[in-house]
Amino acid sequence: VAEGGGGRMGEALMVVKKACDVLAPLVRCIYHSQNDDTKLTKRDDSMFTIADGLVQELLVHHLFKEIRFKDVVAEEDVVCHVDKPPYTVGTLKIPAESPISGRLEEAKSNLKALAEELVELEDSKEKEGSPGFDEMTLFIDPIDGTREFTEKKGECCTICVGFALKGAADAGIVYRPIPEAGGTWAAGCRREGYFSSNLEMSGYDPAVAPAGESRDSLIMMTPNKVTKFVKQVCAKLGAERVCTGGCGNKVLTMLERGNAWYILDRGLSRWDTCAPQAILEAHGGDLCKLTTFCQENGREGYTYVKGETNKDYNSKAWLTRYNAKGWTDDFEGKQAETLELLHPYANVCGCVGYSKTSPETLRRVREAVRSVAEEDAEPIYT
Repeated sequence: VAEGGGGRMGEALMVVKKACDVLAPLVRCIYHSQNDDTKLTKRDDSMFTIADGLVQELLVHHLFKEIRFKDVVAEEDVVCHVDKPPYTVGTLKIPAESPISGRLEEAKSNLKALAEELVELEDSKEKEGSPGFDEMTLFIDPIDGTREFTEKKGECCTICVGFALKGAADAGIVYRPIPEAGGTWAAGCRREGYFSSNLEMSGYDPAVAPAGESRDSLIMMTPNKVTKFVKQVCAKLGAERVCTGGCGNKVLTMLERGNAWYILDRGLSRWDTCAPQAILEAHGGDLCKLTTFCQENGREGYTYVKGETNKDYNSKAWLTRYNAKGWTDDFEGKQAETLELLHPYANVCGCVGYSKTSPETLRRVREAVRSVAEEDAEPIYT
């Protein structure tokens, strides 16, 4: 599926897509070779694997090495040594005889030409007039759905690369690396009228009812565990609930299924949502804060900038190991009374995402969300 020709950003996204093609065999090799030496539990109880570290390292310091971005924000705080074997990812070591080492060497070699393509794009005179990379902040989630990765639910895992311009999600690509037959992906930049994908999409048209279905039949993407608020919204809308992991994977599944929604009051992070938001916007949908969606015609996206303080404060957010800055047990059961308590990249205002939909459906969902929040169950923001 391809819509619109795109400009500099569309071309850059296709280079990143080819880089993901290069990284996919390495990710699959790690996925099938997992053991206690390839993963660990982080301080916030989330999972980390050498796939997270290596994908981030290869994107930031190999593919984008020569690109002068305004800023780079990546999920993992880890130092990798991949110049020569034995390779290390933080405290995790990759034995020289491991097949992972061979895949890593192949990936490093194959990324060199792609890195040169990006430099040529940055310097291209014919693209003058469009924003340069030096105006953009890069947001990377190297493996979105790491817990699913460690639980052998690889179909839920994605590589998310988002580009932010003036604090707003501008362009992005989400790529599933695990399918053995090759990655599935979507990329987009609304500013350039660009959307491209190899997904088997539903072809849903908001103006036409599918055969045998109501035009307003809804699909709701959710994690396995949701709050009473999300359950009540699904019930009020009569939505089919599809449980799957990973923000990036949910967005790809939404595009595949058609007329699908993603409503969540618990927390995500900026690197989870930057690329997915850009893609949904490019395809005629949206991803915005739940806090503003409840308002009449309300719509406000998260702020995507590098910094030490959270730009999207919500005093109703409950502190957790994931969203608190410098978590201590004293934070248990407390709300974020001050901005300084929150991690700068924690999404604590919930989210509402949707693919192409009709104005009638948009109004119906907004009314259901508002009704549940006011009368049945308040969102539990985290």
